[in-house]
Amino acid sequence: MRLPPQRIRDFDYSFYYYNFFSLSFFFFYITEIVKEAEKYPLRGNLSFLCPLAVWFRIL
Repeated sequence: MRLPPQRIRDFDYSFYYYNFFSLSFFFFYITEIVKEAEKYPLRGNLSFLCPLAVWFRIL
């Protein structure tokens, strides 16, 4: 009985690393947008973040 190729398991791990880093970068990017928007409260509202709230509920 032969073992499956090692590449399949390595691909699975690389897929998990990609998900982790992409999601962490996404959350970091959103928090930076909110910090910059809070510096200028009189230049508009945070209505552009409303579609992102839907994504947070999905995640």
